[in-house]
Amino acid sequence: MEDSSPTPPPSPKDFPMQFHGSASEYFKIWIVNLALTVLTLGIYYPWAMVRTRRYFYANTELDSHRFDYLADPKKMLKGYLLIYTAIILYVLGMNNIISPFIGFIVIMALIALGPFLMAASLRFRHHNTSYRNVRFKFLGRTSDAYAVYWGYALLTYITLGIMFPIFRLKIYEYIFDNSSLGKTPFSYKGEGGPMYTIFLSALGLMIAIAAIFMTPIIVFGIFQSGNVEEGAAATDPMFFLIMGSIYLVYFIGFAFISGFIRAKTLRYNLSVLTLGYEKDVSFKSDLNVWKFVWLNFTNIFATFFSLGLLSAWAKVRATKMVLSSISVVSQQGDLGSHESVNETDQSATGEAAVDAMDFDVGF
Repeated sequence: MEDSSPTPPPSPKDFPMQFHGSASEYFKIWIVNLALTVLTLGIYYPWAMVRTRRYFYANTELDSHRFDYLADPKKMLKGYLLIYTAIILYVLGMNNIISPFIGFIVIMALIALGPFLMAASLRFRHHNTSYRNVRFKFLGRTSDAYAVYWGYALLTYITLGIMFPIFRLKIYEYIFDNSSLGKTPFSYKGEGGPMYTIFLSALGLMIAIAAIFMTPIIVFGIFQSGNVEEGAAATDPMFFLIMGSIYLVYFIGFAFISGFIRAKTLRYNLSVLTLGYEKDVSFKSDLNVWKFVWLNFTNIFATFFSLGLLSAWAKVRATKMVLSSISVVSQQGDLGSHESVNETDQSATGEAAVDAMDFDVGF
């Protein structure tokens, strides 16, 4: 007699991410990339970027599968040559080596094309990232990029920064809601309240750091000012000590605040991100905020005082902490299969421009 009892529903299962890279391995790649980029006057840079991303992607594991980066550096070279030619013209123009008007036109063109280049970069980065032989895809419209990157940036300026958390939220919405793994879409349900909490907390932390470090410096400066002859302040050693202390406080504050915001936004963004039409795959991070703040602080100091030689160690260290904190949660007990999308190659010009201007637009 057959058992007619209903099949129990699948149990949710966590799939932790893992990063298998090491600082010693990556340092070898980094130092060769640096040497070849310098020796070729920057021509090798696209190959260096591809080697770096392939190393980090190939060492990132989820459910016994690794990620792949598929970009062709030869195609990327064209975009980099175009963008860096524009940057060189701008620098030459601003230094009156050529007509300043040319430099002005170049920078205005880059500003005007900024949202277009952002959207192009996202399409390129997604198209060349794959998981289990399925490429990611970005479907965001360029017009929406202008609405986000120009519209909300203008609102932030008009409101003297009050709208900045909403500006950041709209950027995340634009990126995640227009992303998919093959034909399987992501969905992002972020809200303004938690984003304001993050940035107001960061502001409070910044004020606390300034108060702790600046109060004794200001008091000391007031007492010293009475002992300095008029007109001699700019040459007094204490003047340089005080100014150096102010820059040091700024440096410390930046290291702490940037780590705090990155950790908090990562945790929040993953908590409101899902994958699939039924939203049955979700994400979470148990990243310890203060441990990451300390890691970010020590990474910045180590990189600065080693003149960049410890940057490879810092990058691997941060990546390992972040990825080891992330889990993908499936309500069905597995990550399922995802249908790939046939798509033409994307232009690398946007990716080159965004990288040259050091904007972070990736997941």
